[in-house]
Amino acid sequence: MRDVMDALYEFWSQFGVPAYAEDMVPDTATVPYIRYTIAKAPAMDVSYLTAFNYHSRRLMGNVERAEMAGRIADAIPANGVKIPLDHGGFLAFYRNSDFQTLYEDPEDLDVIGVRTSVEVHFYAT
Repeated sequence: MRDVMDALYEFWSQFGVPAYAEDMVPDTATVPYIRYTIAKAPAMDVSYLTAFNYHSRRLMGNVERAEMAGRIADAIPANGVKIPLDHGGFLAFYRNSDFQTLYEDPEDLDVIGVRTSVEVHFYAT
């Protein structure tokens, strides 16, 4: 599981804002940031993971979330992307049919975001 956790952190951290596993977002976190889910399926199996990029509704937040969604889409092209694992094997990310959708935080109306949903194929033991 550690290699999957490390690979997901590395992937979601490449976008220039803090990235946190969904259960590790600090209470002091401020937007913008990315929150992502973690799962490990058996080798040669599939799981579905989600990431949210959060931004402030104020000022340029809508533009920022659109730009971030574009960078994420570039990193996960329609034909998929390979994410290497430290101990051999890799994850393959593919876009779900509802790949990116707009999101509003129901608990904080000042926060907006984009939900990114990926189908993940596990090619590791």
